[in-house]
Amino acid sequence: MSEQAIHDLDKKHAVLDERMNTKHAEYKTDIATLAGKIDAAMESTSSKIETAMERTKAEMAHRDKQMLLAIFGMIALAVTLLTFLVK
Repeated sequence: MSEQAIHDLDKKHAVLDERMNTKHAEYKTDIATLAGKIDAAMESTSSKIETAMERTKAEMAHRDKQMLLAIFGMIALAVTLLTFLVK
């Protein structure tokens, strides 16, 4: 193999090595960007889930209160009716 051929191969190798390093740096940047976007999306989703859970708990507490009031109302009505029937 001639010195010129070896020199050409060295040049090609250097070009390919530089391209590989450039692509590697681009991929690392892309991965870091995607990781940041994933973290932000997960944080947003987690916040939305927590808000929905708090709202659901508040609605459940309100419904429980309404049911207790309805039960107490029925008991009061039953006691009143029984009082009139017993007299």
